[in-house]
Amino acid sequence: MVNINELIKQALKSQNKTELRAYRNLKAEFLKAETAKNAKPMDKTEQIQIIKKYCEILEKSISDFS
Repeated sequence: MVNINELIKQALKSQNKTELRAYRNLKAEFLKAETAKNAKPMDKTEQIQIIKKYCEILEKSISDFS
């Protein structure tokens, strides 16, 4: 499974604000899925699905903005 907290820690140490923002947004998506009603324990495949869904949303936002 993706250790998002470790990635956030590394981004903080390297002072990479872009990565940090991306990891924090991804962590928020994971937390939203974990705390949803009737949520099952999250495994690696569910995390990948969440990442794909989030990427699609971002790509749509970029195309709408352009």
